[in-house]
Amino acid sequence: MIALSKGLYERAMADTVLQALIGGRFFEVEAPQETDLPYVVYSVISNTNTPTFTEKMESLRVQLSVVSRESSSTQLKTILAALEAVFDEAKFT
Repeated sequence: MIALSKGLYERAMADTVLQALIGGRFFEVEAPQETDLPYVVYSVISNTNTPTFTEKMESLRVQLSVVSRESSSTQLKTILAALEAVFDEAKFT
């Protein structure tokens, strides 16, 4: 799981669009108190190992939560679109 956490973090930090929106505030499980908004928290919510005849496959489901103080949903939708561009169908080795 450490490799996954590192991969998620590195991929998020490498994307300039996402960084412009959240300013490096991308946390595992929970954000520190008093963290500036907006920020993203990620958690592994399921982990399934599927052995095959030739290899072991692992499927993970990761939840990404966006926290914002904005009264409209515009900022949330923009951040969610950036997260989707970075992580949708992402493969980690």
